Amino acid sequence: QPVGVLDAFRLFRYPIMWVCAGIQFIRFGVTTSFNFWLPSLLVADRGLSLQSAGFITAMGFALTGPSNALGGYTSDRLRNPPLVIGASLAVLACTSALLVLVESIPLLVLVVAVNAIFLQFYFGPLFYVPVEVLGPRVAGISAGFCNMFANLGALTFAYALGVVKDTAGAFTWGFIATSAVCVAGVALAGVLARMRRKALAPASA
Repeated sequence: QPVGVLDAFRLFRYPIMWVCAGIQFIRFGVTTSFNFWLPSLLVADRGLSLQSAGFITAMGFALTGPSNALGGYTSDRLRNPPLVIGASLAVLACTSALLVLVESIPLLVLVVAVNAIFLQFYFGPLFYVPVEVLGPRVAGISAGFCNMFANLGALTFAYALGVVKDTAGAFTWGFIATSAVCVAGVALAGVLARMRRKALAPASA
């Protein structure tokens, strides 16, 4: 049966879609914050040269690429997408704070590396949960729904960190706030786990 226009609006009725949308808001907001502002942080707040900042940023992108597939594999292996989502956000909560707290440059590079791995580690599992619960028929619509909130998160986070930098003169409080938002994401992942378990229970009974 073809998917109708009304099917897109019906997604708003499902609480699990709102939880996924909230996590997507956080996911892409955090990702955009790091990708957009990391070079500025390294140069302005840490005093690194543009060449060094560029190298560290490039290293981060190199690590982020394969992490998408690794996160998807881990989720499939464990058969527990919310666990991968929550664990990734917990790591990002730590790295977001450590990014502006550690003094040692080698430790800073390590934090950036770990952060880069987990930025998109839960990308696949997060998009999979709505399809798993609501069915493959709404795969395209659910992805579009979630991406809408993801892009709103990117807009909000990128702008907010710039405002914090201009107001406070440093990125410290901006990334501390990012860490707190990631903690909220961990809580949402817990809610998502309960919703998923309840939704799939009849099928497995």
